[in-house]
Parts: sequence; structure tokens; C-alpha cells
Amino acid sequence: MMYKTNDSIICIQAEATKPIYTGVVFWSYDRGTAKLRFKLMKGAIVQSLPEGVMVPIRLKFRSETADGGFGKHDYLATIEDRIGGVVSIVLDDNILGYVGTVEGSIYIEFPNGQALDTAGRFIFSIKRSPIDENVPELENFYFNGFSQTIDKIEELISNANDKLEKLATETNQSLANVEQKAVEVEQNLNKIEELYEEVDTYNKKQIDTKLSDKGERTVVEKNQENISRLQTTKADQAFVDAQLATIVSGAPKGTYNTFSELQAAYPNGTDGIFLVLENGHWYYWQTETTSWEDGGVYQSTDIQAASITPDKIAETTIQGSTNLFNWKSVIYGEYVDNNTGNFLPAANQQVYHSEYIPVSSGKRYKFSSWLGIPGAWFDGGKKFIRSISRADTTNMTDKAPENAAYLIWNGDAQRPATSAMITEFDANYPTYPNRYLPYQEVASVRWLEPTGIEVANFSVPEVQTNLFDSETITRGYFINNEAVLIENAKFAVSDYISVKPNTIYSVPLTLSTQGYYFNELKEPVCAIQHTEGSNNNNKQFKTPSNARYVRLNLYAGTTGSSKGNENFFSLTEGENVLTKATEYGVNQKWLNPYSKKLFGKKIVTFDDSITWYDHQLFVDKTTMPNTRAIGYQTYLRSAFGCEVNNQGISGQNTKQIGARSKAFDYSDYSLATFFAGVNDFGQSRAIGTVQAIGSSFDENTYCGAYQSMLEDVLKRFPTLRIGIIIPYKVWNTQLGGLMPREFTDKLVEIAKLYSIPYLNLYDEAQINEVNKDVLFVDDTSQVPYQYHLNNEGYRMISSYIVSFVNQIIG
Repeated sequence: MMYKTNDSIICIQAEATKPIYTGVVFWSYDRGTAKLRFKLMKGAIVQSLPEGVMVPIRLKFRSETADGGFGKHDYLATIEDRIGGVVSIVLDDNILGYVGTVEGSIYIEFPNGQALDTAGRFIFSIKRSPIDENVPELENFYFNGFSQTIDKIEELISNANDKLEKLATETNQSLANVEQKAVEVEQNLNKIEELYEEVDTYNKKQIDTKLSDKGERTVVEKNQENISRLQTTKADQAFVDAQLATIVSGAPKGTYNTFSELQAAYPNGTDGIFLVLENGHWYYWQTETTSWEDGGVYQSTDIQAASITPDKIAETTIQGSTNLFNWKSVIYGEYVDNNTGNFLPAANQQVYHSEYIPVSSGKRYKFSSWLGIPGAWFDGGKKFIRSISRADTTNMTDKAPENAAYLIWNGDAQRPATSAMITEFDANYPTYPNRYLPYQEVASVRWLEPTGIEVANFSVPEVQTNLFDSETITRGYFINNEAVLIENAKFAVSDYISVKPNTIYSVPLTLSTQGYYFNELKEPVCAIQHTEGSNNNNKQFKTPSNARYVRLNLYAGTTGSSKGNENFFSLTEGENVLTKATEYGVNQKWLNPYSKKLFGKKIVTFDDSITWYDHQLFVDKTTMPNTRAIGYQTYLRSAFGCEVNNQGISGQNTKQIGARSKAFDYSDYSLATFFAGVNDFGQSRAIGTVQAIGSSFDENTYCGAYQSMLEDVLKRFPTLRIGIIIPYKVWNTQLGGLMPREFTDKLVEIAKLYSIPYLNLYDEAQINEVNKDVLFVDDTSQVPYQYHLNNEGYRMISSYIVSFVNQIIG
């Protein structure tokens, strides 16, 4: 068969990740040839698929006629390689009638009843082929797994027939037994009648014995009654056919939140099957008993809005650090008055105050900093007691009054709230804590937003989703009303943020030049205009019908007071402006599946520009100039809560990187990674050969420089954990194209020689000739190489690097 195929790697993990932008475009004429293939990985390990495993894949696309605004097509993937974890689907003709972006998600169902959402999301596009005038009609719901449903129904029919045959056999046997018994009893009765005629020849005891046989007449009558009942209750073929007709259609005709709702909707029953979401079971109408019957768990149920409540989640809170201050809940632009406890607006917007922080009366508390108006103490009814005293200026502490139950603390917005702390003071350890501890005391499940379950699916969500990601801003620029980036040190501009058309969004701070709308292809549409007469001082804007993205300006540049303001900026759907600083996507750090051994520790990453680029701006000779790069170190910080020292310097080869490593003091570090080799290829340096340990190495070769660098670290810091990252595939048209495999093979040999763990991105990062133009940022019209990844490429390799580090530290 001839196929147009895209290959992607799906990583099975608990943390939320951004969708994989495959860059794939299928066309409406690709009938029977549009194939998506996936390799399932769990960290760096292939997820094997034993017999009996099913892999459902859901494709979701916008539809004005579908419930909720999205059509859904479900596929059961073909398992191409069970050991290698490779699955695929071929798009059905009817989805090719859709034009636009399609989002897919992948699930695994095991034969023992377990199931998981891989957290893998992917995106591709479908366009109209010029030759196509009549495209297949698009259905809002489609499921290609009906064969499995039919198999289940045929199994039910077979079981029913077996039961009917068994019942018929038992009934016939019962009839034969009863008829035989009746003959025997009748014979006994005849004997009894004869005895009556000769009664004078027997004594009383003998008569009683003979007459006891007469009780068997009752048995006969009872058995005759049972025979009549069995004959009337035998199921005939017509009944079975009628019953199966009500469920054989396979697809559910409707869904209801509770079984009571289904009963109320159809008190007298109806044909077809229906889903009840509270237990995930399907029901059908039993005509014989005139009641709804439970058909068991239905494996294609969806989650309806507001159907998940906290009582259905096993863990409700989790303990964390001793820092009582939660920077995500501060109120920006006002402070609590020392004399009255009232909340007053700040004229310059450069202060904030905390929420009510629970305290214990009589205990002393330590503050990381305070203003001239530090804050106030409150009682259990949140009534003002007194101001926080600044008498202990040495340790910056104050003792809570005897009737205190809460405190509110004022903070300086020019000092990032993300580094502020309030802890109980211990006189034995007056300098504790000596480093920042993140607020993690209590995390509520009501803040959860795992991939695949939107906030709308939770009952009464307490937090709106912040769509603005502060880590993706570009400082020193703003986008003007002509969609041109203008340099200005006071401002910053966001990355492209996905929005819905014809929808109101809110921001906390209005600017005369707020930003710009873009269409699905990220082409400029028009400048943002705020809603006239809005309820929040013109802080809303409504997206036009063709808008799919927006870029926003904010006062968070590279100078003085504007720095740090991105922590208080937000973008929310609807008319409610966030008054609390809320992290992007309300992501919860305590849901971290990775090792805690690096929390608060330091690691160092040595390399060239591939490592250096983290949080730097892409340079001019790229396809994304002045866009902030999100490198793999960002993902390491997020996963492990560690400090990452970026020792990447652009243009350096392994000999130069080794020279810096030999001068570096690793004393305070828990881990070092080395990611060198691309510039050795780019500078046409000799690869060399791997020498025995302790040899005199030629550092003008790749192998010699690498071995010299590693042996120096191992001798000076023998217990330091080390990881080698083998570069992914790169290309240079002036050097014959692809970086030779010999670089990879030699580095694998070196790693094994020193028993150092390594990550082979060359063979496992899924960067290849097919997708390289989508993943690299280098502009090949200006430079001959493709060395540097864009943010999507960094996201791909980062999942491998994070898993690799997690394995090293255990």
C-alpha cells in the first residue's frame, strides 16, 4: 500500500506538556493514504504493547454544529510493532472533508482493565486539494472500532443461546422426572383405594403407614404447577431478536450525568444504548422486565463539563515547605494600612499585599524583607489588632499577638514576590532559611489542570486559567498597531497566545497599544481595540471572527521598575480580570513525578550555543529573530526545582569547552552534563581514536579532547555525577550534509569506557530529514547549517534530557 506517513514520538508521562506540532498537512485528496504513526515511549524506554492491548486515538476539530463546538472522531490504532511500541492510524475519508487544524490524543487500554492517558497530544492540518470539488461529508462523531462492539454483541448472543439451550434441556429433564413421579404416585393411590375396601383386615398402625403415601399427591400437584410455569417462561427466538435489536446499533444514542436523569428522560424505555457518566456504564431497555439494565463499563465515554468533583480524587492536599507566603495569591496595587487594617490603593502600583496568612498566636515570625509599612495582625474574625512591628531589625521578626490568627504582609513589587518568604522564627537557627523555599504548604485539588481535563470539567473551579506565560516574553520590544516589533526598553511582548474567535478576553492593565491579532497561519489581522464601556475600565477586548492568536504588550522591560511586572500580568477568557497573580495554566509544582534529590541543589551544563541559547533571543540569521528561546535547562529547573548553571558558549569546540571545565570548581554541584561535538563537526576537526584510560591524549581531536576533559573531572571530583548528551542530528550543506555517525559511535565508546551514563539523541531524538525544517530555527537562506533548534525542537529533546537526568540521580 502507498501511504503519506508522519512519524512522531509520544512520551507517556504525568506532567502536562504542550502538543506536538507535527507540521503535517494532509489534503482532501489523500483518501486512504493519510497515515499517522507513533512510537510510544516512557521516558527513554520503549512502551511495549502486549497481546490484548488496545490503543484508542481521538481526533478533535472545531465544528459549529457539534455539541461543545468540537467534533470528535475516534480510532482504534493498528499496532505495527508490539515490542517497539509503534502504532498507526489511516485517516478515514470523511475527516478529509474538514479544513483546518486537528488535535489528537492517544490512550492505552490494557487487558487487565487498567487504562491510561499518555498525555501525548499532537496537532496536524487538513487542507482542500485543488482537484477536489466534492469532498466527503464530515460527521461530528465517528468511531472506527465498531467491529469490536459487534464482537461483544455476538458474544452476548452466543452466551444467550447457550443459556437458552441449557434451560430447555433442564426443563425437558424436569418434565420427564415429574411425569415418572406422577405414574408412581398414581399407582400408590390405587393401592390405597384397595386398602380402604379391605380396611377391616388391617390394624390402626398399619393403616396409618399405608395412608402416609397419600401425601405424595401434594408433590404431584406442585410439580404440575412448576411444569406450567416453566413452559410459560421459556424464551423464544422472537424475544431474543427483539432484545438484541435495542442494543446492536453499537454507538450510544445519548449521555446523561446520572442514572436518574436517564430514567426521567425515558420512563417507558426506548431503543439503543445510553451512557451514564457518573459511573461510566451503558444501559439498555429490558422489554421483559420493563426496566433499564446495566450493560457494564463503556470504554469510549467522554468527560462532561462540571462532572469531576473533589470527592472523586483520592488525594486532596499535600505537605510542602515551611514558607507561609504564596506569591501566586498576592493582591497587586494596594496595601494594608498599619493604623486601621484597611486596604488602600497604591498610587504608584509598586506594592502588593499577601492574602490572610494563618498564624499561631504568641509565635514569632521571620520576614525576608519589609517596607516602612510592613503589614498587620488580625484575629480569628479578621479584625485588625495592630501593625507588624519593625523593632527587631536584626532578624526581621515580630511576635504574633496572643489573639492573632492571621497576618497580612505588604511587599515591594520591585523585589520579585517569587523570592519572598515568611517562616516561623527559631532562635536556635536565626539565619534559617538561608535560601529560598517555594510556597508548597497546601495544594488543593481544585487547582488541578492536568492535560486532557480542562478547568471547565471541574465542579465550581476556584481559579480562572491564566493564558499568559511569563517565560515566553521578549523583553525590550513591543508590537505596534502595524504588527511591527519596535525596540523599547520599558516594554515586553508576549509569544503567540492561542485564542478563540468572537470571544471576550481580559487583561489587568490597559495600554494604548495593547497588541495584535493573527489568523491560523499567524498572519496579521488587526490591532487590538478595547471594548467600549466595559465593566473594568476598558480591560476587555473581543477577538474578531478570523483571529486565532494574539500577541500582547506589557510593561515588563529591561529597565528598573518595569522588571518583574510579568509576574502580575494575566490573560483570561471572559470579563473577569484576575486580581491575584496566578501562574500560567495554574500548573501545580507538587504534581512533580521526578526525583526530589536535586531540589534546591545545583547542576552545571557545559556545551556550545545549543546550551547557551536558553532564555536568550534568537539571533538575526534565524527564522524567529528576537524571540525568546526556551532551552532544555528551563525544563530541568521546572522538573527538579534545582539551580542550573549555564556554561554554554557559542562557537566552542570540545577542546575549548574542556579548557573551561578544567578551570571550573565543581565542589557545590550535584551533577554535570556535557553536550559537545557539533562545532567539532562544523569546524572540520579530526575525530581521532579512543585511547586507553590514562593515555596522553591529542586534544586537537574530538576523542582526545573529550577523554582529557572527562579524566580531569573524574580525578578532581570522583563522586560528582556526570551525564554525557550525544548531539542530535545536524546538517551543514558545505560539509556534505548530515553530521557523520562516527561522532556518535566514538562518544558511545568513550562513555562505556568510563562507565558514564549517556543519552543518544542522534538515534533517539526523532530529528531527521523529514521534520528538520520544522524543528530548526536557522535560516538556511542566510546560513549553510541547521544546528539550532526552535522552541518546539527544544521541547522535544528536553523530554529526553529530563528523563535521562532523572535516571542518573535515581
